[in-house]
This record gives sequence, C-alpha cells and structure tokens, in this order.
Amino acid sequence: MELHDFNARLLNSLNIIDETGEGHLSRRLGDSYTPFTIGGKRVVLPTSQNLREVDKNTIVFHPLSENITRGESDVLKAMRDSIMYELTMRSVSVMLELARVAATPSEHKRLDPSSSKYLKDLQDMDEKTYLFLKDKVLMRVGPEPEKRLISISLRKGDKRDGVLRRVQFKFPVLEVLLSDEPSILGVKYPSQKARNTLRTLFQIVLGDEETRAGFDYGSKNHTAPYLHALLMGYSNLAEHLNRVIATHKKLLTPELANDLTTDLSWFEGLEEMAEMRRVVPPQEGNQGSIIVQEGTGEQVTEKVATRLMPADRRHKLQEATADDSDTPPWEETVVEDDRRDSRRDTAPAQAAKPRGKSLDEYLGRGREPEHDPFARRGRERGSRFEGRDERRPVDRREVDRFSRDRRDDDRGFGRGRNIDLGRDRDDRDIRGGRDSRWDSRRDDRGFGQGHRHGSRF
Repeated sequence: MELHDFNARLLNSLNIIDETGEGHLSRRLGDSYTPFTIGGKRVVLPTSQNLREVDKNTIVFHPLSENITRGESDVLKAMRDSIMYELTMRSVSVMLELARVAATPSEHKRLDPSSSKYLKDLQDMDEKTYLFLKDKVLMRVGPEPEKRLISISLRKGDKRDGVLRRVQFKFPVLEVLLSDEPSILGVKYPSQKARNTLRTLFQIVLGDEETRAGFDYGSKNHTAPYLHALLMGYSNLAEHLNRVIATHKKLLTPELANDLTTDLSWFEGLEEMAEMRRVVPPQEGNQGSIIVQEGTGEQVTEKVATRLMPADRRHKLQEATADDSDTPPWEETVVEDDRRDSRRDTAPAQAAKPRGKSLDEYLGRGREPEHDPFARRGRERGSRFEGRDERRPVDRREVDRFSRDRRDDDRGFGRGRNIDLGRDRDDRDIRGGRDSRWDSRRDDRGFGQGHRHGSRF
C-alpha cells in the first residue's frame, strides 16, 4: 500500500479529511468542518509541496517517523484522542438507537427474527429508562478520565516477552455501572431494574469482560511501536463494533448501519510500515518527546550554575560538599581481590583499581588518560588551571561526537535491519492476508466522505 493511500484511509476512518485538496487537514463534525490542529498548528499531509515549503505554523502528518527511543509524539497523542472520540461517538449512537427501538413497541413489527433475541435481552427497556440513558447518563460522558465511555492509554512493554509498546483500554462509565454504586456520573438510578437493563445494553455494545480484555495489544514492531499498538487496538475495538452493527443492521436500518461502520481497509498497510516510513523523512512533531528521568533537569542546572561560579567560590563549595558517596562510578575504587573470579584466583593481587568501566570506556573510546591530548593541553596552560584539582577526570564528552552520524551515513538512508511486526502467521491470515476478510469491508466512499453520525451526540 502506498503511503498517501494509507494516510487517506486511516484519516478518513477518523473523519479527518483533506478539505482544501492541498493537503490541509480538517475534522468533519456532522455537516461542518473545523481545521485539524495540534498546539495551534495546522496538520498537513506530506505532499511534495508541503515538504518543500516548510511552514512553522504547520505540522506534517507522518507518525510512522516515530523514534523508538522517545515517548509519545504530539501527532500520536492527537491520533489517540481522535480514535477515542470516534469510537465513543459510534458507541453512543448505537446504544441510543438500540435503546430507542427496544423502548418503542411500534418499532418491533419491522424487526426480523434475529432481532427478537435482542428484544428479549432488553425486555425491561421502557421509555423512562431510555430517557435516563439519553438525558442523564450519555449527556454526562466527557473527556475527563472518570467520565470517558472509552479510554485509551499507551505504555511501555515488557522486554522479557519482546513487547515494546502496549495499548490498554478502560471503560470508566461501564465499570461504575457494574459496581454497587447507587449512582452513575452523579445521577441516581431510577430503579434497580433500570440499572440491570443498562448493564445489558452497555455490554452488548462494548462487549463482555472477556471481549473487552481482548482489545488490548502488545506491539513488537520496531518501526513505530507506539503507532502500531494504537492502531491494532483501534482495529480490535472497531471490528467488534462493526460486528454489533452488522448483527443489528435491520434494527438500526441499513443506512444508519452503513454510516456507523468503521472503514478498516487501512489495516493491510500495517504490514508495510517499514517501507512507507522511508518515503518521507522524519518530521517534527512525529518523532516523540525526549524522555528525561525525574530530577535530571535540576541536577544539570545545578552543575551548570556551579561551573559559572568564580574559581575561588567554586573550589570552596566543592571542598565543603565533598562526599565519598557522590564519587562517580569511574572514580570509585575497590581491592582487586574482591573482584576476581575463579579464573583469576592464581593471579597476584593488584593495587586499587577503578570499579566497572573507566571514564574513557564510558565515553566509548577506551584510551588511557595519560595519552589524552586534552589533558596535556591543560597542563601546558598552567596559569589558566591553577587551583584546580588535577585528580579530577577530564571531560571527554566532545571526543568523537560525530561517530554516530558517520555510522548512519554509511548505512545509507532507508537501509537497516529487517522489521518484525510482532505478529505470527496465523494472525496475519486472520487480519491482514491477501484473502483477508478486511477486503470485504472496504468502504466504497471516496476519501473525505466520512460518516455523518457526529451530529447525533
């Protein structure tokens, strides 16, 4: 699948379209459009013109350029929010329509035998319960974590099983509904019968406990693990909703059922993520946030402030705060006898030796300090370094700082190790094979002609 085709299908399933025809994305809400922005910047497709004319007020949509060493990117967060919104809107629309028909006896005549079973499950659904669901419960569903109908989170995986990133689903409103709480979202239930009826309805639409647990997914993909996990979880829940809609198509009416069905034709493109990633260079806003350990920023700031002090004050501060417990790992010493293994039992004992790696080994060079040209340069300029402790290790962080870039250039853009999507052969046959069942679910609507259910909620 081509990158532009993958982007078009994926975004169209989220009601995000190219309204202008120039790659400027907009969100479709009912019959209206609003610009799709992230942090006040317009999101645009990676067209030749948008890549050639860099605009600081735009973000190029290319989540496949995710950096595996970083956290979630701004584009990925926006996609996660869009997926939560669309899945919530579809679920709300299905719930309301199923409840309305069940609470309206005159509607029962048009139903087929397969819908009769549904009516038996919701035989206690009456007008009062329907209005409580519509005006009290679903009207209070919102973006706040405790008010979400569907909540999606992304986490790091467990390296022991090879999972790099994991997507997890939660259903806060349903969890309250299944508990013994006397109220939901701050509103008391009209009766115990109404609560039991709503429990049944919610689990028909969102799935029972086992089904809901199956929406989670752990990705082993090395190209864009966050994106891969998110899209796999999205397809799992969307597929379930599509089945519910197909089962009750007669009850929902074919037109509404077709409008609420999620287009999953983009799914087959997940097999070609590595190839599609290479088409466009990494884009700002798509690579992810840099992960900084807690407290690291304050420590770095303190070190910089110390270096900017006058020499006399800096040395006095160092002498006053000297502590063996703060000694860097490359300066700590132990007796060699404590480090010897069985192969060195016969070796003569040596003097104190640096524990672990030396400073040079930490910097990846491995040269002895006495051969360090920077150290000799410092000794030659004695007037500038008077008063400094000569035992302090020389900062070697700038040595060979371009070696990593040279290695990347030698590999060439787009060449690297093979990509493992983390999915076995059976899974591919089920979800993404050539004779895949997804082919029968292609949405014949053109790009930009998403469903119009957004105004229903």
